[in-house]
Order: sequence, then C-alpha cells, then structure tokens
Amino acid sequence: MGNGSERLLRLSVSAAILAVPLPSAATSQPAQAGDHVTVRRAATPVEVFGANVLLGGLTAGTRALISGKDPFRAFAIGAFGGGVHVAGKHIAVAPGSVNGWLGLAVASTGTSIVSNAGRGVGPLQELSIPIAAARLRVTPRAHRKVRIAVNAFESGVLLHTLVRDGVQIDWRRTASSGAFVFLTEEKRIILDRDEVGGVASAPVIVIGAFSGDQSGTMRHETIHVLQQWFVQEAWGRPIEEFVRSKIPGARQIPDWLEVGVVAPSAIEIERWLTRGTGARRLQEAEAELFERR
Repeated sequence: MGNGSERLLRLSVSAAILAVPLPSAATSQPAQAGDHVTVRRAATPVEVFGANVLLGGLTAGTRALISGKDPFRAFAIGAFGGGVHVAGKHIAVAPGSVNGWLGLAVASTGTSIVSNAGRGVGPLQELSIPIAAARLRVTPRAHRKVRIAVNAFESGVLLHTLVRDGVQIDWRRTASSGAFVFLTEEKRIILDRDEVGGVASAPVIVIGAFSGDQSGTMRHETIHVLQQWFVQEAWGRPIEEFVRSKIPGARQIPDWLEVGVVAPSAIEIERWLTRGTGARRLQEAEAELFERR
C-alpha cells in the first residue's frame, strides 16, 4: 500500500471511530438520573451491543494500522472483545453481591482483548483488571506473571474525594463494585446548573442524598466507570506509553506508575468542543439503558 493510500486509510478509520453510531436514550428526571445529559430516545440492547462491538473493532483496527500490524485481524478480535466488554456491563449491574466484581472482571477482559488485538499479540497476552486507582496486570506467559500499576490521575481524584467535606464512603457498594462509592450528606449534586442523582469520575462514584432512585443511579454511574476505564486502557495507555518513550527523562518514571491524564483530558476537551452533544451524549445513552433495568 502506498504512503498516500495508507494515510488516507488511517484517516478514514479514525473518522469512523468518531462517528460510531451509538444509540440515544430518553431523558430521565434530573433527581433520579446520573450525570445527566439530555438525549433523544431509549436505546435498545441490540444497539448498545452493536455499538460496543463496532467500537472495539475500530479501536483495535486503528491502533494496529498505525503500528504496522494487520488491521483486519485486529478489527475482528477487537470486535469480539467489545462484545465481551458489554457482556460484563450487563453482569456488573445485575442484582447480587458478587456480580459487581464478576462484571468488572468480564468487562475488563473484553477491554484487554481489544488492547491486545491493537498491539498485534494474542487476545489474552495481558489481562488488566482495574481495582479503584490500581491495575492488576496478569501476563500468563511472561516470567513475571502478575504486577500492579497505580494510575496517578485516578489516585488524585480518589484522594480529593476522600478529604472533601459532606461525603461519606458507602462501604457496602464500594466492597461490591471495584470502585469507591460515596454518598453526599444532606447535599444536592448540581452539574451544569441541573440537579443530578450522581456523578462518576473513575474510580469514584458519588451518589446524591436526594437521588430519587439510588439503585438506578448506582447502575448508571457504574457504566460510566467501566466506560472511562475502557477509554484509559484502550486509548489513553498506548498514547502515554508512546509519549513516555519519546520524551527525555520520562523513562525515569517507574513502570508501576501510570500518569493517566490522556483519556480524561481527551474526554473533557471533546465535551467542551461539542458542549455535551457528542461522545458525552452517547455515553449517557448507554448508561441510561442500564439504569432502567
């Protein structure tokens, strides 16, 4: 393939990622919904499944193409990983004390499959399981089979929430989810001048004291946490590893410490540019489907 054709293909695949036709969902009552964005109609499970499969395939295919790997093989395996990821989301919000952790394990396995496919290695070459601000990384075929990494950005979010006044940890939900869950103490959550039932910034979920449906809000925000973990692992981490390999002095940062700023920065920039009408609306569409289960 010529250089011009290859550049065009790369741009086409990248544009396709930004145009993934994720579904829309109906607006919830502000006091009941999670971090609320107005969307048009209720999503269906088929739409959400298809969107996750397509996103997994395009994510892996694009990364493989950029790094000179087989993009078609990566797309096929990444699409499978996207299906596994969304299956984990269904499990994570199902009733049961162990389903939160089981869903997290399945969803993160799907994310790992997408990431591995983009690298051009075996689907289970590395399994990455997020636990709060840490990552448990398992490489079955390596000499060092298990290691732990810490995400600096997510650690900062967690520490900031821990020292804030007016919130307390919900130990029951925290113990069953893999994220840190907080409840406000007689305080309302206002986001973009609207009252919302909860907010999520991986690995932290905050549920408002006046949420009309705390269980539904918890399901909603759990999906946002899994979404953000996917973005960080499948997109943010590869970019940061590339940057660290190119910036003088960055290699001195220990391997167990991951900065973790690329994905949240990209999410905030996109939100600012589109005023919440782009990816943010699509994330809400999926979260609202699971909220209504």
